[in-house]
Amino acid sequence: MTSPTSPLLAFPHLHLPYAAAPEELAPLRDWLRAVRATAHTAPAPRPFLIVTPLGRPLRHLITRWLDEHHIPIARRIPIPNWARASTAVYAKTDDDERLRVALGFETLWQSISLSLEAERWEVAEVEAFLRLTTKKAALRAGLGTLRFHLHLPDVTLRTPNQMVRLQAVHVPDPATWMDESRWLDHILEPTQ
Repeated sequence: MTSPTSPLLAFPHLHLPYAAAPEELAPLRDWLRAVRATAHTAPAPRPFLIVTPLGRPLRHLITRWLDEHHIPIARRIPIPNWARASTAVYAKTDDDERLRVALGFETLWQSISLSLEAERWEVAEVEAFLRLTTKKAALRAGLGTLRFHLHLPDVTLRTPNQMVRLQAVHVPDPATWMDESRWLDHILEPTQ
């Protein structure tokens, strides 16, 4: 696991040279709305965690941690492009500013990852998933975090010093996992 003093934890700066124009945001907004519309019609989901592109090389450590905490995994599903899929998960609204932030994160993932592949690990039991949500900070701490200063023209990030983090794992909150699961199902459908 990454040490808290690892040089990977430095704070590089990423400056995006221009803000996406409203006409560039329209297709992203339409896509996001189509993905979100599925949350009310899709079948019942299974809870999950995402092993991001940063976490894929650490899968054996993640598996061992989950085993030690009695969190069984039912199946693993590849996500070919986490940069785009994460937009559906993290964009809380589809207003222009939040979409620009989502595009900033997509660019960040693309700039630091040799591969954008991630994996969705479905947790076998809801009770185990709920235990995982209470322990996710400990899991993440053991894997390390990449932090960046992200500067987006005409966008205010709601974080101190415009600091953003990329994690090796994404564990949804108990209140959002069902919707996020359905959004990912929609994104991963072969016809999409």
